[in-house]
Amino acid sequence: MKSPFFQKTISCPACGEPASHTLLSSALYYSAEKESDGHTSRYGWRKTDVKKTHPPLYSLISCPLCMFTDLVGDYTKAPNTSKSRATIKNYKNMLPSEQKIIRFIYSLIHLERRSHADALAQHLIALFIYEQTPEEDQDIRKIARLFLRIAWIYREKDDLDQYLANFTKKLKNHWFLIPSNENDALNSAIIFFTKAVDIDPFYQDNRNYINALKLIGDLYMRLNDLDGALTFFEQVKHRSLAEKRKFELIYRDKLTEESMRAKSRVELMRISGFIRDVEGICDDLVDQLNVRDAHIINPILAGATGPEEALKRLSAQGLHEAQLRRLERGGRLPQTKKRFGLF
Repeated sequence: MKSPFFQKTISCPACGEPASHTLLSSALYYSAEKESDGHTSRYGWRKTDVKKTHPPLYSLISCPLCMFTDLVGDYTKAPNTSKSRATIKNYKNMLPSEQKIIRFIYSLIHLERRSHADALAQHLIALFIYEQTPEEDQDIRKIARLFLRIAWIYREKDDLDQYLANFTKKLKNHWFLIPSNENDALNSAIIFFTKAVDIDPFYQDNRNYINALKLIGDLYMRLNDLDGALTFFEQVKHRSLAEKRKFELIYRDKLTEESMRAKSRVELMRISGFIRDVEGICDDLVDQLNVRDAHIINPILAGATGPEEALKRLSAQGLHEAQLRRLERGGRLPQTKKRFGLF
């Protein structure tokens, strides 16, 4: 069987020193099956005479001299952006305590055999490097992507929890956000992707923006955080409606050029379809929440003297506004009870 690897000498983006690295040829494999959050659950190989391996284990490069670590694409050709330059500058000037953390994690890596544990350690170094960059210069989208990739590694190998148990305890006091399991990583990915969609130029493209919103919602669902997912998708719906109104104004403006009108029409169709999808997701979430909260809802509906009291009591129990709207529209709220007396 032929080897899928090749050797390439690459200069480190941080220290500038060249070193030989083992790389996996990306032309040999493809993503055959993907999960809803983008994780490839099965790879296909274009050639049958090549020894199969697990591509994600070879998706980062670590400098053997200064230990700088990054995704293969960004290591081989460092992006010439202010954020990339700030990250490298900060790495060169890291405090001794921060360098100690990187040395400790790097000592766990065995690049010659490349297991899930080794890939995880590489991802953690890259994440630490990008996280330590001053906040105003941080590549928020890159940090979010690294958290998500770490979640995928944990998903593929549950026993990594035990592998990390000892050294994460040592690092937790020095690195608060170190993810020690899949859920930790997914929670942090949500936080950073939510920040990124508002500030990263990548998401100025509506397609990228909508895909990111779908991803964030999916991560909430994976964490079984129905309340968080509903709150998020309700916000997405309102923002999308505002975006739709913007394109409607452009489309209806008589002074709009025909090419711009045609583009606006396409965007309107796409956003309208997206809003319908989001509304369907919200409806499903409300159904699930109302089933989950039936032990709260049913007694209150049975004992309330009228709709206002029922809504007030349900709201006090922390039910989402969308849940209350569904109960109201569905006619489930009690009618005001009539009082009978002598006068």
